[in-house]
Amino acid sequence: MKKRIGFASKPDENSIQIACETAKYVSGKYGQGVQISAEGKIAKTLGIRPKKLQDMEVDLIVCVGGDGTTMRCLRSNKAPVFGINTSIVGFLTSVDPKDAKTAIEQIIDGKFHVEERMKISTSFGKKKLPDAVNDVVVKSSMDCNVIGMRVFLDGKLVEDVRGDGIIIATPSGSTAYAMSAGGPIVDPRIDALLIVPIAPFRFGSRPLIVPASSKIEIEVASRSGHLVIDGQFACDLPEGSKISCKRSDEKARFARVKDDVHEFYRKISEKLR
Repeated sequence: MKKRIGFASKPDENSIQIACETAKYVSGKYGQGVQISAEGKIAKTLGIRPKKLQDMEVDLIVCVGGDGTTMRCLRSNKAPVFGINTSIVGFLTSVDPKDAKTAIEQIIDGKFHVEERMKISTSFGKKKLPDAVNDVVVKSSMDCNVIGMRVFLDGKLVEDVRGDGIIIATPSGSTAYAMSAGGPIVDPRIDALLIVPIAPFRFGSRPLIVPASSKIEIEVASRSGHLVIDGQFACDLPEGSKISCKRSDEKARFARVKDDVHEFYRKISEKLR
């Protein structure tokens, strides 16, 4: 059966070049055995019609860039994503460019597995917002202003927080903004959600790890707020509004050729220490 592979990348020239070289290599090696789709400049370089990620009917998306580009692919298409890292960290990516061609050969030959990770489903009133792979952030609508927030867990008030904001994160997101705000690093196999205050006014406001089955609600108690999902979607939150977060029915799906756990701890050791 013909393999359908989509290519996407970060918009910098290096990432685009690596995506083009990888696509050309795959096309040259497998010929009619693969059907390639690509976005923007990658498609133009390959001489094919560009396609948006959401319009690609593919079995795999090869994503060249970092975590931001990977999350864009995961948000736009349900196919498993194989990430080639061209950023500084790249926790969600799979391999460095030097290992990309060998890894893609393994995937095409069926020597891979699909890793599924939790996503967060967020709603604002009756409006369903995009799912988050890493985190949902509520913060003040004005920089340097403290915002008051009330945190509810399964309908019960658990804390009043005053500070710069609050982060609801998945284990995948524990190595992103949540970690910078003082949250713990959580193994992606753990079924949990993180609640991490950002620069809280009270010393007693500490990060919480709660069951993934929990329903978390954040009420903007004072000042207007701003909601950001995975750093890519944003909307305003009027004073008194409430958002609801819970585990999504959808999963973030990654094509992997290496042991997930080993790679996770290797990246922590190499990139964070």
